[in-house]
Formats: sequence, C-alpha cells, structure tokens
Amino acid sequence: MEWTDLARTHLQDHWPDNYENFVHLGVLNGSVFRIFADWVANDFAPSHHSFQPLEIAVVSRQNAADLSQKQTATVVRSNMCHDFVTDALWVLHNNGVQLSAEKAVFRDHIILYATSADEVSHSGFAEQLRSSRKWLRYLRQLTFSVELIRKQFTHAREAFIYNWRLGLNVFLHTEHRDYRLKLTPPFLNYCYLPLAIPPKVHDPLGDIKLCALGMVANASNVTVPWPWGVMLAAEERLDRDEAFLAIVLVAIAAAVVGSTPGRVVLLRASARPKVAASAVPQESSVSPASSAEEAPRSETPRNGRPAAPLRTPR
Repeated sequence: MEWTDLARTHLQDHWPDNYENFVHLGVLNGSVFRIFADWVANDFAPSHHSFQPLEIAVVSRQNAADLSQKQTATVVRSNMCHDFVTDALWVLHNNGVQLSAEKAVFRDHIILYATSADEVSHSGFAEQLRSSRKWLRYLRQLTFSVELIRKQFTHAREAFIYNWRLGLNVFLHTEHRDYRLKLTPPFLNYCYLPLAIPPKVHDPLGDIKLCALGMVANASNVTVPWPWGVMLAAEERLDRDEAFLAIVLVAIAAAVVGSTPGRVVLLRASARPKVAASAVPQESSVSPASSAEEAPRSETPRNGRPAAPLRTPR
C-alpha cells in the first residue's frame, strides 16, 4: 500500500497573519537559540516526513487508578505541528530555560483508546499476505462511514464501534512502523487538553479536558452494516490456517469417496437380506393340516436337526 501522508518542516522568517494569539512562556539566550535551531535542522526535520493526527492511549485498571502510571498511557504519539511544539519545549527545558504560562494553553488531540498496541511484523511472506488482507478489511469497513466522517469527524467513533462489534482488526500507520490495536470504550474522542509545559507530561486521561464526545460510548445500541459488515466478519474468521486445512481435508475425503463407487453397491446389497428375513415368517407360516401332511416328507440331516418342512405348491 502507498500512503499519501507526506509532510515537512518549513521555516518562515515572519509570523503569518493567521497567528493572532501569543502566550509568553519564558526567556532564552543566543546560545540556547543556536542549540534549538541546530536541533530543528539536524534532528527533528530529517526524521519527520509524515502527518499523523491520531494518538493511542492505552487504558487499563492500573493507569486508571494510579496517576503516576497514567502519565505513560500514550503509547503512540501523533505527528502534527502541536507535537513539534511539545518536543521543542522539551529541548528548551533540557537546556536550562524556565518555562511557565499564566493560564492553560489548550491544544487539540484525536485520541484512540485501546487495551493494547502491538507493532505489526512483516517477517514472513505468508504473514505479509495475511496482514495485508486484514488491513484491507479494516479499510473496507471504514468505507461504510466515510461520507459521514467527511461531514463530521465525530462519526468516526461509530465506525470504530462497527469494527469492534464485528471483531475486526484496527491498524494505525505511522512513518516508521505500523500498529495493530485492540480498541476499548470510548474508542475515539476529539478533545482539547492543556498543553503539557515541561517538566509536566501529557496526560490523555486527565480530568481537565473539553471533548466533542462523551467519555462513555454506547456500544450496544449500534447496528452493524448489513450485509457487507457481517460478510467482512465471516471473511475475517475464515482467514486462518485452520479453515484452509479443513477445506483441504474435506476435498481429500470427497475425492476418496468419489473414486470408490463400489462401496455404495455393497451397502445396498447388505440391506437386502434384512428385507428377505422379515418376509420369511409370513411365507413359511402354514396351517396345522398342511404341516401334518408334509411331515412325512421331512428328512433328518446328518447333524441331527430336522430339516425345515417343504411347502407344497398348490
């Protein structure tokens, strides 16, 4: 797959007209400014060439109860201009600049909530093919809601609820690696959170936030797309080694049975004696008079048992 998420770090020698609000954070000298400029040119810019607006927050019982653990809840950061500001503030802080703000400075976050975020491996050929199919199923599922998302981004939560209900994988592509996510309620939100000014650390689960959606998602009152969504779920379940092996075994069994039709004839032949045996008592039953007349004709075989009486045709 080819991704159209290219971005670059751009230097301007003036403030654009749409920059209207300015907040004083601190004072730096010329030597620190040179260090900062060198960091931008030789560290940040060469390693950031993509735009990625989503960040992944891992929600667990531990980080929901312990504030110190909540600080490490973000496992995958977004890559936008806001993130450049955060990294730049840390460079200034690490070089002795004292930073502070008179009031909170808010920035926007698009947060995906998950219980795990595992890096996707592309080691084997078969694994690459299966991973690509899972990627495509995830993207095909998003097409059910893409028009609504274009009108209003908050409809993306409903799309991820569809994905969660269908049991499909969720993937995130970044510049340097890909991730497979296991989402959990509330799945997604668009929030304004206070900018973490060093030494403070960003907390996606903090109490101070202004979000477009509630922090409780109603996942039970959602109907998945029919029939294409259900078909994607069935396709996902069948895309595994066990299903392929079962198909091979069924094909082999069908070929073996189809190549030996004689067995069917033997089964039919074995059923005939049962019909004949059930008819014998009806045909061999005779009246006492006829049995008395036919008794002298009976012979005693060598084994000492009397032979069955013979029926005289009329």
